[in-house]
Formats: sequence, C-alpha cells, structure tokens
Amino acid sequence: MQDRRESAFLRRTRWIGSLRFLFFLIVLALSRKHFAEAPETFAHALARHHIELTKPALIEALRNPDKEVRGLAAWQLLEMKEDDSLPMILQAVRDERDSQTKINLASAAASMGSQEARAVLEGICHDASEPGWNRTEATRHLFDLHDRACLPDLWQMMGSGVEWSTRVSAMNLVQWLPDLDAAQSAQLLSFTLEALNDSEPSLRLFAADSLARMQDTAAIPNLRAAIEAEKLDAVKSAMEDSLRRLLAVKPSV
Repeated sequence: MQDRRESAFLRRTRWIGSLRFLFFLIVLALSRKHFAEAPETFAHALARHHIELTKPALIEALRNPDKEVRGLAAWQLLEMKEDDSLPMILQAVRDERDSQTKINLASAAASMGSQEARAVLEGICHDASEPGWNRTEATRHLFDLHDRACLPDLWQMMGSGVEWSTRVSAMNLVQWLPDLDAAQSAQLLSFTLEALNDSEPSLRLFAADSLARMQDTAAIPNLRAAIEAEKLDAVKSAMEDSLRRLLAVKPSV
C-alpha cells in the first residue's frame, strides 16, 4: 500500500505536458513493455529537495514554496505515524490554494482519521468546476479509505461529451472496486461499450483492454465490430490482443 501511494503521488505531482502522452503509455502497457524501476519513496523524494526527515523539518516543509514538497511532507508525517501533526496538516489544507496540492495534503490528513479532510476531498470530487483529473484523484483517495461518497460523480464523468482522459480515469477507478453489484457492473459495461466507439483512439484502446479485464464474453461481438471498424493499426493490434484474451475466458459453469 505504501509503495502504491508513494508512486501514485509522485506521478501525480509530476504530470506535465499533453494528455496525448497517455496514449503512448496505454500502448506501452498493452504491449507488455514495462520498466523495472522501483518506485521512489516519500523519503527519497524529500531528500531530492534537501528536506530533513525530522518532525520539525517536515512541519516547516508544509509551508515550503514548492507545492510538491508541501504534499510530500504531509505524507511523510503520516508514514512516520506523527499523528499529533494532524492540526498543522489541516491548517496547511485550509491555507492551500493549489487544488492538486490541497488533495495531497487532505488525503494524508484523511488517512490520519480527519473527517474535515474527508469533507475537503468530497467537496473537490463533487465540484463540476474542478478539472476531471482532480475530481477523480480526490475520489481515488476516498476509495482507499473505503469511502464511496463520490461514486455517483464517477458515473457522470463516464458519459459521452466528457473529456476522454476524465472518462478513462473514472472508468478505471470503478473497474477496480471489489464490491460492485449486478446493476453497477451492467452500468459500467454500458459505458465501456460506448467508449469502444468513441472518436478518441486512446479511449477506444482503453475500452477494449477493459472489456478483456472484465471478462464479460457477451461483449465479444462488440469488440469484433470495433476491430473491423478501426483504422489505426496500433489500436487495432491492441484490440485484437484484447479479443484473444476475452476469447480465452472459460465460460462459467
């Protein structure tokens, strides 16, 4: 859990440039080409910024001019189980003006048990004026705490007309929930099939891979039709791989 939190945080704070880069990342993942680089820890990231790993230094770092450092400091205090630093982290949440950093600070405080911090995260995920990435990131942290308050917002973010990267993030979050009921699973499948025919190639590619991971063989005809209609060779090849995975699924007895 620690490595997953750390790597997700660091990826989030360093996200720059065009979202088209996600297309490359998806193709890379689907072709099974992975880099064996260990995720950077909060402590190592703070060392890059020359921040000492002492409680006083970390509390001071909550007011650092660098927004990455502010978020890292809060998570390192959490990792060090410095629960009595919660009031200082909450004050940093209240003072923070950068939405991404506010999410990072609030998620650390929420993991320490703060209901105020949970309310901040819920407010961000409910706020339609916030960028989709911020909304889904706030939701992800709440999901880590087994809080499903933002699940209705994710359904809205999956619909056509929403920015494709937001749709990908929303669908991906819901796909990994372990407790979807039959109606929710059917709803997720419907949104995924809709995405399979979208004009954005990254979304089509993601949808095809999702169908394979969902192992719903009823979607095989839809995937075959999407492959037939696909014009981009890279996407078609990835879709064909997804189809092979789906065809390999044994029917339930």
